[in-house]
Order: sequence, then structure tokens, then C-alpha cells
Amino acid sequence: MPKPSSSNLPYEDYRELLRYGLLLKKASQDIIDDLVYSCQSKEEAIMILDLPPTYNNLPISESIKCLEFGNSSIPNSIKSELIKNGINAEVAELLSISCSSLEEALLNLELQSSNCPQAFLDPNEEFKENEDINTEYFEKLKDYRISICENKSVFDNFSILDDVSECSLTLKRINKEMKSLSTSSPIHSNASIFSLFDSESNHRVKFLISGNNDTPYAHGLYAFDVLLPSNYPIFPPKVNFITTGGGTVRFSPNIYQNGKVCLSIIGTWPGNSEEQWDPTKSTMLQVMISIQSLIMDNNIFQKEPAFSSLEADAIENKNYQMEVKYANMKFAMIEHLKNPLKGFENVIKLHFKIKAKEILKTTSRWVNEAKKCKGIHFSMQNEKIGDLFNRETPGKVFELLHEELTKLLKNL
Repeated sequence: MPKPSSSNLPYEDYRELLRYGLLLKKASQDIIDDLVYSCQSKEEAIMILDLPPTYNNLPISESIKCLEFGNSSIPNSIKSELIKNGINAEVAELLSISCSSLEEALLNLELQSSNCPQAFLDPNEEFKENEDINTEYFEKLKDYRISICENKSVFDNFSILDDVSECSLTLKRINKEMKSLSTSSPIHSNASIFSLFDSESNHRVKFLISGNNDTPYAHGLYAFDVLLPSNYPIFPPKVNFITTGGGTVRFSPNIYQNGKVCLSIIGTWPGNSEEQWDPTKSTMLQVMISIQSLIMDNNIFQKEPAFSSLEADAIENKNYQMEVKYANMKFAMIEHLKNPLKGFENVIKLHFKIKAKEILKTTSRWVNEAKKCKGIHFSMQNEKIGDLFNRETPGKVFELLHEELTKLLKNL
């Protein structure tokens, strides 16, 4: 297929960004049409194309140009921000090549200035290492995008008990979406989505999604039960969150301890018409990407209706981020390593084995952040975690988790 031209694209249309990216990936026309038609936001388009989160900060016109020239790290944006912060142009150039975000670039500078040779991250080496991880992750996990489970015990604890009846139109739609999931589910070390269908009833699905890098959910694996009702897709899927620490953790104001997920597209949260379920174009994949990109981000406390305008660095949000980082390490990492979810054993092992070094780098940073916390920790949604932080101090709690996680990862 000849390389498509971007010269006549309406640059501010995220659907054209998605179409152009899928053409470059040589996706079939049917899949391109389905995904472009159902795409609801620029963030969703970027997730589908497996692009780094830095694309969210670029105009769509620049994103398309970067795709055209095979550039996925968006170095110019990072370089310009570093130079604005007084960083030498040559150093900024090296860091912009190797780092996927300004935060990562600044971390490199911080480690370099600490005069710890073992901690210095050479930009060129890390760039190659990240590329190698992404390649290995995709090659080893791409075949797990979608699986059909014949082990009855895997769905014994399925959390949504509604009865469903077979309908030819519903089954036809489900089969179409399964085909799309097998080719379009994002598989990237930054963020991935895996699905497992019950062989006895493909109305029952288990999803496992990984948290985006550079968020408090980073590297963790989060499980969801999804039931496709008898009248699907006239009505949206029912979704239940499973990774709740036994009903003890509220990972977001939109995700309850009892597993309830509040999201406009599935009808459990108010929203405008564009955010609601549309039987003609909404899909399971769109629901999972919405959870991954819209709910599991850095603005956690802001999802409380009364605090939507709160600044990102407000103490309330920082506190909630720390609670999520703790719960992420304990329940979305350590718990999976000790007791892998049935049906996802291989995915879990490969995910953590390939990303082990990257995970420990992140959690080590979280430990250092926790040690800097002073005063009383207040929590609105996770009182047990707040009490633990006040009793033991966040630094000590994170340090113990990091030590346990390190041992488990080394044993893979």
C-alpha cells in the first residue's frame, strides 16, 4: 500500500488523525471505518494508535506530521520546554530524543545532579532501552489481545449475574467487535487492553487494562467484568470493577469500592449526547479506552463534582494520588504477582517481567516522594489508607511495598 498523503487532511479533526494513523499501520478498510466512526475524542484516537501520551499535548496537525515522518516521541515539544526552563540546548536535545515526557526529562536531570553515578540515566541508552521494551512487549503480548476461555472455573466468580438470552443480531454485533478487538486493542508498554471471552457465552467478558505511564495508575493491571445484555448494542454493556482490594479501595471518585463504574458512555453518569452510548458506533473497546484515558489519569480528586475546577497540584489531589499509588503497588501489582487472575496468568507474568526495570524506577521515585510528605494525611475516600499513612508515615509504607515488589519481580 502506498504511503498516504497528509497534505489535504483537515488537521484539527481527530478522526482524520486516526484514519491516517491506521492507514500507516496498514489496517483493513473495514476496521478503519469502524474505529474512525466510533472514535469520540483525540485522546481515544491516540490510545487506539498506541501513541505516547505526549501526543495529547500537540495540535492534531503536528501529530499527523510526526506520524508522517515516523516520529513517535515528540522531541521538539520537550526540547522547547527544557530550554524555557534554562537547560542547555545540547542537553535539552539529548533528553528530548530519549524521554517521552517533560517529567521524565526533568527526572533525568535530577538524577544527574545528585552525583550518583549508578543513578544517572544516559539519554541515548535509555531511549534505546525504551524502544527495546516497547518492541518486546508488543511482540510477546500481541497474541493475547483477545482470548476465548474454555476453562469454566475462570468465570465461576463473574460478578454480574444478570441472565442473557441469545439473539442473532446481538451475536453478529459481538462477533464483529471481537474481530476488531483482535486487531485494534492497544498493546504498548505504556498502556494495553486485553480481553477474555467465555466460550460458553460470549456475552460475558473479562478485561484487563494497564494504567498509563506518568499517572498514579502506571504499570498496574486493573480487571473488569463486562456483561453484554441480550439487547446489545441497543443498550450499553454492564461494567464492574474487580481490582478493589477486596472492596477496600476506591481508586477514583468514578470507581467505587463495590465495583461500580461511573461513566457516561455506559449510562451510569450524566453527560451530553455525544458522551452517551450510541448503538450504531459505540463499542466495548471504546468503553475500556474511556476508562483507561478519562478516569485513570492524574486529575483524580477533580472528578468529585464539587471540585472539578481544583488545580492539578492541589493538596487534595496530591493526597488522592498518593493513595492510588499505594493501592496500585499493593493490589494492581503485588497482588497480581502473588495470585495471578485466572485466564490472564501469561499476560500478567509477561507484563511484569518485561517492564520490571521500568516499574522499579517508577516506584522508587514514588518512595522518595512519599518520604518528603509532612504533616497529617487527610483522605475523603480511602480512610484505611489515610489512617495507615498517619500511623506509619507514607515513606515507611511505600518503602516496604517497594521492597516486596522488588523481590517478586526478581523471581519472575
